[in-house]
Amino acid sequence: MADDDSLLLWGRHALPTFQYTIRNPKHSISHITAIQDLSRTICAADQPEVASHGHLVWDAAVALADYLQAEATALGVSPATRALELGAGIGLVGMALAALGCKEVTLSDQRYCLPLLNMNATTNFTGANEALRPVVRELQWGTDDATTATNGRPMDLVVASDVLYNPSVFPKLVRTIAALASSETVLLMTHEIRNPDNEADFFAQLAAAGFECTRVPFVSTQVDYPDDIVLMRAQRRLRTDDRAPTPMNT
Repeated sequence: MADDDSLLLWGRHALPTFQYTIRNPKHSISHITAIQDLSRTICAADQPEVASHGHLVWDAAVALADYLQAEATALGVSPATRALELGAGIGLVGMALAALGCKEVTLSDQRYCLPLLNMNATTNFTGANEALRPVVRELQWGTDDATTATNGRPMDLVVASDVLYNPSVFPKLVRTIAALASSETVLLMTHEIRNPDNEADFFAQLAAAGFECTRVPFVSTQVDYPDDIVLMRAQRRLRTDDRAPTPMNT
């Protein structure tokens, strides 16, 4: 986690940068340097009417990155895993996956967030680690961009943190997730509870689109996260003509 655990859930938002520790890196990346846009100048150009708040690393992102570190082996994370982060903001979760061994990671967000995403990816994956750098792509939910971002192939792993603050885009987000996912794709989402009815409605929409959604406890992480940070796992329901899911590293 962060070098100073007191910064994990408190005080981190006041820092222009902070260090996130990779406990068992597959490469030489032992820390992720998260650059935060406190002044909102890096992400200032062409901001949409409803911004994505991608200028900070929110608590749910740290929680998801920690869970991925703890469960990488159980999830089958390997160099062959194709992963995509939705609404990546700074890209902490996706960059952590790259440090854990994923060689094909895409960080996606709205266009105005891409300069900050690129800055973080470039800062953390240079020199000998440049080949591990995640790809940064614009992805507007509810459009055909999802097919472009994945080269027409489903992802093995889709991750997202704190993307449930605007209910008006939930149908678009569900359509994008559906476009990214096969029956073998694992979706992991974290959010901080802010409006329980809205958040429950999103997962109801995802379930109506054919996904089985389950809350997952943070039992394996190093930090006891508060109950208002929720981790959800979702996967397409199998039909009788679907193949059995295979590990992500095959």
